[in-house]
Amino acid sequence: RILREHAVEIGLPPDFVAGLDDRDERELRERVWQEYLEDAWENNFEAVEHLGNLGVDVGELDGEFGKLCGNPDLEPFVDGPGSMPTLESAAAKLRSFVDEYSPYLTDPEPEANAGKVSVALRSARLFLQSRSLDDPKSRADFLELFEGATEEDTRKSTDTEVRGDMTNKSDHWTDKTVADELDDQIIPELVETIIEPALAEWRSYGHRCIVEFVEPAVTRYRTRRREEGRLTFLDLLVETRRLLRENTSARENLQSRYPRILVDEFQDTDPIQAEILFYLTGRNTGEKSDWTRCDPRPGSLFIVGDEQQSIYGFRRADMRVFNQVKGLLSKPDAKNVLQLTSNFRSLGPICEWCDSTFSDLFSEGVQEGIQAQHQAFSKTRDAGEETSQIRALEVPYIR
Repeated sequence: RILREHAVEIGLPPDFVAGLDDRDERELRERVWQEYLEDAWENNFEAVEHLGNLGVDVGELDGEFGKLCGNPDLEPFVDGPGSMPTLESAAAKLRSFVDEYSPYLTDPEPEANAGKVSVALRSARLFLQSRSLDDPKSRADFLELFEGATEEDTRKSTDTEVRGDMTNKSDHWTDKTVADELDDQIIPELVETIIEPALAEWRSYGHRCIVEFVEPAVTRYRTRRREEGRLTFLDLLVETRRLLRENTSARENLQSRYPRILVDEFQDTDPIQAEILFYLTGRNTGEKSDWTRCDPRPGSLFIVGDEQQSIYGFRRADMRVFNQVKGLLSKPDAKNVLQLTSNFRSLGPICEWCDSTFSDLFSEGVQEGIQAQHQAFSKTRDAGEETSQIRALEVPYIR
């Protein structure tokens, strides 16, 4: 309704379709993606070829395209280097390691269970026999052979590949002392100081290139939706937020029309919805850069929510937003936040059983901003001797 009244002001067709359903959105997104790929192959082959040199098939980037389309209000995090890492130093050090320790492997390879280190070393030796290290992609593939070589293997000793005490090292190594040193010291240090940092730099660069390739397609898809007036539910939020943030007169008009706003189930609130609420209730109607500075007018915003019910992350609900808004409303000079902890629904024994059963489970390993702190029930109904927790209701038969 708000966007209908201000469609022309924000560049939308007055007859736009609100809430494109999932199937239509998917079909439109796939069509735009295919059009973009065809255009890229014809007019931007250099980028396609460059991604191919990184081992990335642009035809398989539809998943990344979908993720960016699903979060149009967020900027993808990119921290990779601006130029392709050569990986020459890391690959050279790993090659020296392979040349030094390959002679300790037994030949031919026995059928007995092999540890991860011996498997990686044999694979690296074969790699060097069949491929060169003349380009960054080959060097990255070479380094990846030793990924996971230091991880503990929890599989049974009957599996084909194990690590540690379950491995009969005398079958795979000519010197067990060297094998122990590789397992306990040399390989962990090699992976931590050389392999992992090099691969992290390589992948962060690849991520940068993928984002740079996909972002124009995201912009094309957003433009197409606006031009055709086919908005998703998320588009409605984004455009409403943009209207309220950039148009002071529209914000003031809506505040006078809706002087009080009540929000229930606030723990399911999308971050954009939180911004919209503050723009609709904030006293500082000229604030455009930071919604958290829009201090709600007294009595304009009433929120009810329970962070322990914040389970809809797939709908972009974010408990951190819940806590952020709660903090913004918690002023030291006013009791703006009330804790409602009394349970009026369940009898005392049920509350006590739930507390004793789940308190430890929900208190262990709490992740800040992701999982709510456990809070015990405050019971209000005690079960007396005459109280039954099962009730039978007689329903008269109706013909």
